Amino acid sequence: MVAALNFLQWITVALAVNKIIEYYLETMNIILNTNKAKDVLAKLEKENPDFNLWHSISSQLNFILDDFDSSGNHKKQASKERVKEIIIGVQAIREIDAGNPKLADLLCEIDYEYKKLYGLNS
Repeated sequence: MVAALNFLQWITVALAVNKIIEYYLETMNIILNTNKAKDVLAKLEKENPDFNLWHSISSQLNFILDDFDSSGNHKKQASKERVKEIIIGVQAIREIDAGNPKLADLLCEIDYEYKKLYGLNS
């Protein structure tokens, strides 16, 4: 009985550790993808500095990055209402998809994964 209980405790700990690792990988993926998107946008902004879409998306990406500390920990300081205002996925589909499908896919992924941290996606 004691061995079985210890085994069940071990399984519980292993599952908890797995969740922590998954969460860490998700947050790091958001940070890496957001930085990648910012690099692409910086080039696009240089090519067309008056195009407001690039400024809008860049501001939203900065908002997302500001929600993480320098170690990649999610600060969870943004209100859900502000997070709901992130529309880079919609902008990507409506405005970018045909011209730059890779950027559009990247922005949609960032939008989805970031909102998922706040329980806004199922």
